[in-house]
Amino acid sequence: MIPVSAWPQAGQVSTDSRMGWADMLQFYRPPRRPGYHVPVGISRDRHPAQAAARTDTRHMDKHSPSGERHLAVMNEIARIASGDLELRPMLKRVTEALYKHFGWEFIAFASVDTAGGRFVCEAVRSEVPTAVEVGFTRPLGRGIVGEVATSGRPAVYDDVRQSPRYIETTPGVRSEVCVPIRHSGEVIALLNIESTKAGDFHGQLPILETLAEQLAGAIESARLYEALLEHAVLNEVMSEVSRIAMEPLALDELLQRIADYINTHFPQCAPSIMLLDDAGGHFVLEVFASNAPLPPPAGEWSVDAGVTGRCARTGEPQHVEDVSREPDYLPRLAGMRAEYVAPIRYRGRMLGVLNLETASPHGFTPHARQVFSSITEQIAGAVEGARLDAALREHARVMEMLSNLSRLATQSDDLHALLRKITDYLATELKVAVVSVLLLDEECTRFVIETMSGSLTLGTPNDSEWLIDTGVCGRCARTGEPQLVYADGSDPDYVSGHQEILSEYVVPIRYHDRLLGVLNLESKRRDSFTSQVQSLCRAVADQVAGIIHLALVNRDLMETNRVVEERTRELAEANDKLKRANLELHRISSYDALTGVPNRRRLDEVLAHEWRWAKRTGRQLTFMLADLDHFKALNDSHGHLRGDECLRLVAELADAGVGEV
Repeated sequence: MIPVSAWPQAGQVSTDSRMGWADMLQFYRPPRRPGYHVPVGISRDRHPAQAAARTDTRHMDKHSPSGERHLAVMNEIARIASGDLELRPMLKRVTEALYKHFGWEFIAFASVDTAGGRFVCEAVRSEVPTAVEVGFTRPLGRGIVGEVATSGRPAVYDDVRQSPRYIETTPGVRSEVCVPIRHSGEVIALLNIESTKAGDFHGQLPILETLAEQLAGAIESARLYEALLEHAVLNEVMSEVSRIAMEPLALDELLQRIADYINTHFPQCAPSIMLLDDAGGHFVLEVFASNAPLPPPAGEWSVDAGVTGRCARTGEPQHVEDVSREPDYLPRLAGMRAEYVAPIRYRGRMLGVLNLETASPHGFTPHARQVFSSITEQIAGAVEGARLDAALREHARVMEMLSNLSRLATQSDDLHALLRKITDYLATELKVAVVSVLLLDEECTRFVIETMSGSLTLGTPNDSEWLIDTGVCGRCARTGEPQLVYADGSDPDYVSGHQEILSEYVVPIRYHDRLLGVLNLESKRRDSFTSQVQSLCRAVADQVAGIIHLALVNRDLMETNRVVEERTRELAEANDKLKRANLELHRISSYDALTGVPNRRRLDEVLAHEWRWAKRTGRQLTFMLADLDHFKALNDSHGHLRGDECLRLVAELADAGVGEV
């Protein structure tokens, strides 16, 4: 499991991305008209190789400084993409590489949050003062960058003053280019470059589009990698808070431990846990992190005031991105910028809220909010368990059993084996004849998995598939409510599985609003399922629901990991192809196609090397030139095919006599 301390900020993860050599050649295109929106088009050639070859012939000068610079920057960016797994560091290195090769004053990458209707800066490199920093955000559709994010078309402006959408964030900017980064037809990120020089991006759009294509796969792969990290963090946080919640502590001490845990692992947050009275009209207890006490709000501590009160009244999470613009915000600590309040709810009943405030300009990311909301589920169970402890002496036993169930959840990755461990444990601890866990199919119409433990063995109704319209277990699945029945009663849904069974208690296993299955317990005694035992069984069912959900999440994680490994192999193969293509291109560009001997470019390379060697060692260097007399007459009299044959023969003789140049 990945430790929480190693968890990066949201959006900081990435994987590798590569492209074919023929695709890289597409950046050699004629410059576009200034101020013209250039859509990403499709080559008129029938095959990508034709487009690459045509572009190479028309526009690529292998000896020109710009051509070599383009090849160098593309190769460097490919190395960067293959060397970084985190998105923001990788994009930061790309901005540095672009600055090194082109010297543009402002280079930034932004991710597109379509669901949130905004773009977010992930990396920026600026030689001039700018308001843009990592985490800077703006709604989609605003500014040139927002327009490109919405339209999906690149934009080039020789003079940004020509654009009515331009919003100044960097003083002195005259020209700008913004290129969308697409994956599977969706704009996932943006490359934005600005310059203080007018018309500084003539002819640069093709290479930037090629760069966008090269980075698209890396950014999209980062989503998979980020999902892995997020699930790992969620699993660890849930497991640790669950472990804390299961300790036999007094309510205040229990909540203190959770608040300290949150503050330790999320140090930018000032957390507090606030509990309601029975009527739900006032907060009666607040526990905050030991090193960050929050002063109580002014006036009556009622749910009618503050963002926390609004959360308690509505039962919905409250996210305030800018507390200075929130009329309900009650300032308690100086310098706070954002607040997130999550309801603590137990079986639909409001117990309190988890309140978090931060001075970070990045606020609370969607994943952080998901983690905190998940924590509230564990807090809710802890609060209810602690309150039951005040009235029931069996609280310690409940918490011990839940703790053992959590421990069992870490001992097996196989769902069937995990459920068997759970039923074996419950049958022993509860001292009942039969304990079984029945899981539903996706449509919640029949039971598809049953794990059973105990001293008796029960049969499946009808000895075939078990639909939920049969038996007490089926009624529990249909209604979502616990069911207590007796064998000597007249319940029409009761189906006797064994003549020694006298009572049966069935509890729904529910994770959030999703019904996963039922926990079925059957006893040889009629008085086994007292109110205390029923309460215990319901708590166990809630814990089992979380365990089953985590087991399913782990199964999905393994599948995601398999996909990532497969993509990694594919990227490695693509990189190998790129290397081979690079070597082949160098060979083609260094040898004459007709004769097969080294050409002028190869001569220049070798001559420069040999000249330095001769100068360094003081040895003589011989340079021979030869000319074919009457070659034109040979072509005129015998034709060009004979002339070509003559050149090949002469080249073979020269190569055999002199050796490789």
